[in-house]
Amino acid sequence: MKYIVFSNAINAWTLKKGLKKLNIELDVYHEQKKNNVVKHSISKVPLNSTLFFTEENSLKKYVKSNSYQFHPRFFSEELLDDKYNFAEFLCGIGEKPIPYSDIASVLDYPFFLKAKHSWKNNIKLPRGFICENEHKLNSSLNRLKKENLNENWFFKQKLLTSPLENNISTSGFFDHKNNKRNIMIVTKKTLGNEEKIATGVVVETIRDPNGLIPRTIKLLNALEYTGPFELEFFYEESDNEYYILELNPRFWMQHGIFVDYYDNAIIRRYLSIDQPKDWVENGIPLFKKIVWIDNIHYMRCYLNLKLDSLKKFRQLEGAKVFYPSRVRTLKFYFNLLLKKIF
Repeated sequence: MKYIVFSNAINAWTLKKGLKKLNIELDVYHEQKKNNVVKHSISKVPLNSTLFFTEENSLKKYVKSNSYQFHPRFFSEELLDDKYNFAEFLCGIGEKPIPYSDIASVLDYPFFLKAKHSWKNNIKLPRGFICENEHKLNSSLNRLKKENLNENWFFKQKLLTSPLENNISTSGFFDHKNNKRNIMIVTKKTLGNEEKIATGVVVETIRDPNGLIPRTIKLLNALEYTGPFELEFFYEESDNEYYILELNPRFWMQHGIFVDYYDNAIIRRYLSIDQPKDWVENGIPLFKKIVWIDNIHYMRCYLNLKLDSLKKFRQLEGAKVFYPSRVRTLKFYFNLLLKKIF
């Protein structure tokens, strides 16, 4: 049997590390053979392979297939990668998405013109645009036209103004048929990539600040969900509200926290090789203060002599895990250098 992932960035490297602990080799299928953290290693996906997903575009292609092993096995395509429909679903079960409206409705400025989908027709969509006024909205809509993107793929969402560290996630593995198998932790995004603020480069474990784990259990049971997940919340201080941002029904970068500190728990559950002795009460493991760091960004700070950023890294408290490894990160930058030279 083949074990295959459909990406070649940090989260794929994390899966390779976790599977290596189980003496399993992970192959990488990726249509774009550009330089990244791990190399493309397979050009065909054999039937009955075990598949691992780190982004929604690949998952959408396989979610209806019965010829492979993966989670989530069954997931509504309407909710899989449609943030607007997911917000509607949240309202239907009494949950609290960020206030939103469709693109034709009125929403007070400023607002976030947000993409409904991460991917559409195999195209990675821009995350969205901040619109402070009508001029900025029209400018954003004109940009969509120039890029041949349908404006109906976007919707309006209240612009949140609280600090980045108010972006809090519950994550782990969930089994709606047997909640005893659940395992989840709570993390906050401490630092974001300066070029792409949506991507966390430092994530820290925290204790549940406001009953987010019970809300997560309620939501995932309502979805009849089984698989790895990350559910993002955001605490908006002006509203004193923990809104739900989105659900990532897949592996994500920071699941390395589980690989290193929670007995590889997500991958073991994913492969159904966990045992009752592995299960923890109410799905909540013993709290450990852990700091996950994107090593590529960390190394970039060294290379560019960003002393303020490096000072922030040194001030972080807790056990630190760097992904990918130092060796893998150096190889990544060495390959980038070779590409520039030749």
